[in-house]
Amino acid sequence: MYGFRQLTCITGCRLAIRPVQSFCRPGGCLAAGILLEEASLDRRTFLASLSSLLALARARGARAEGPAPGTGASRHRGQLLTAWRVDEFPALGALRETVLSVLEANRIEYPGLSGYVQTFWAGDAYHGVFARDLGTIGPFARFVYPGEYLRSTVEEFLIQQTASGPEAGALPGVFYPGGGNDKATATSDEDLSVIHLAYLAYRHDGGVGWLRRTVEGLPIIRRLNWAMEFLYRTRVEASTQLLTRAETTDWGDVKAAGGEHPTDRLPGDPVVFSLYDQALLFRGLLELGELAEATGLSSIAADWRGRAFALRATVNRLFWQPQRGFYRARLFPVLTEQGYDEDAILSVGNVEAVRAGLADAEQARLIFANFERARLAARSPKVGIVNWPPYPEGVFATMLPGEYQNGGIWDWWAGRQIEAEFQAGQSSLAYQHLVALAEDWAQRPGEVWEWQELWSRQPRGSSRYTGAAAVVGSAIVSGLFGIEMTREGFRLSPRLAGRSGAIIAEQPGTGRVVQLELGGLDQDTIQVRYRTSSVGTGELRYLLPPGLGARLVLLDDQPLAARTETVGDDQYVVVPIPGGAHTVTFRLLAL
Repeated sequence: MYGFRQLTCITGCRLAIRPVQSFCRPGGCLAAGILLEEASLDRRTFLASLSSLLALARARGARAEGPAPGTGASRHRGQLLTAWRVDEFPALGALRETVLSVLEANRIEYPGLSGYVQTFWAGDAYHGVFARDLGTIGPFARFVYPGEYLRSTVEEFLIQQTASGPEAGALPGVFYPGGGNDKATATSDEDLSVIHLAYLAYRHDGGVGWLRRTVEGLPIIRRLNWAMEFLYRTRVEASTQLLTRAETTDWGDVKAAGGEHPTDRLPGDPVVFSLYDQALLFRGLLELGELAEATGLSSIAADWRGRAFALRATVNRLFWQPQRGFYRARLFPVLTEQGYDEDAILSVGNVEAVRAGLADAEQARLIFANFERARLAARSPKVGIVNWPPYPEGVFATMLPGEYQNGGIWDWWAGRQIEAEFQAGQSSLAYQHLVALAEDWAQRPGEVWEWQELWSRQPRGSSRYTGAAAVVGSAIVSGLFGIEMTREGFRLSPRLAGRSGAIIAEQPGTGRVVQLELGGLDQDTIQVRYRTSSVGTGELRYLLPPGLGARLVLLDDQPLAARTETVGDDQYVVVPIPGGAHTVTFRLLAL
């Protein structure tokens, strides 16, 4: 990611800010941060502005030592708060403290343009609120902070939506608490990230009433539709209906050519079709279709869904490589000689293709098998390599092979891959990867680095990277323990497969709580005790240990109708369960 170009500081003075790459390379350090330059200011005014920024940084440091009384996580002292344990591997429980401390250190609250904003910095080296980061922070933040942390962030992005001109409907990619915003126009995923965050806010506690709330005179749902319309008007290629971006890696924001404006798409820049973008567009169309339907916009909902299904067919026709078992990372609208085999590069866009639902179960199995082969070939102890093999030297002007977005190791991607492996029926592989990540974090307690060099494993960038902490938390809560709580109900899909452990998952501000105590395999029996605040019927999907099936299921010692469900390589026994506190007993048999 790159830093800022312009900012209004808290004194009201405009500061020009030079973009700084958040990575290091041999021969010079380009550490994450910002470089301030005088922008038509006299020396005294500039120094005063800089002093104010430093005061803001000191305030952030004070918050990192402990939250202000009565806000955020501090509300839960002496009360329930999301926590977990896995008895056979305590280091997984130890991840909790690191995850929560990083989120709390980067939590901010301030009066914004749309009202009081509660949100997160991208990391300790990024003093801005980034859309693409918040799209990955939001899923776990629901289990720690009230819904305002989703809703107010969305509203602050929406109030800064471009109102007129060629870019009408565009959302900023980042906004700054002191004022001002920016957009990395080389990418095409920032607007989609805000749509996803809005979808999470709606499902969490916002509901239809929130979607109809007005921001600067327009309902939230209208502004979200407008953002998608902007993408189709300015970023989607007419003949293929594929989303375009500048020539970056499939997900990155740094152009291959670098230059003075490395994150901006300029006239004449080459463009690519990115698998990552198509996956986020597919997800965004389906989510926006659901939001439109909920607010009575049935024709608009049908249009978004129709585009989504057409996009999935196009992506599987043009990107999927059956002989390789994974999707292409990028396609070039104009065929040119690359000097390397572009199609041989396995990119993390494949992870998003699985997460979004572009890939079917067999495609997902092949994709994750290829990621494991790539990890072993790279001799990496953990997953999160963003592309393998890296692009050769010279393809990206500012990134050597194994650096930053060209083959670096990112926990921000590792967490997403692990959660996707759990949900796609590759739980054995996911558990191994989660354990390896916990072992790696144990070497640097309290630190969650933005990325690591592929070859040296040296950490780089932000040392408290919020997105990485959040996706690892989500890999545990939503992946390993399979906790789903929405306005519509709850579903529990614990994937410990005969291991013992427990979780308390709370959603502050909604009153939703799940407590789950998982007994280990005892001869032919497994017991699951749960307590939920939900009053309606939910679902328990228990991942069976390999080679075992269920012959009898009891709810509080009474027989319960059950069915089996196969997802990838995993087999579940599935039962309906009521709200409240109950015990489910599984009697197993060898298959």
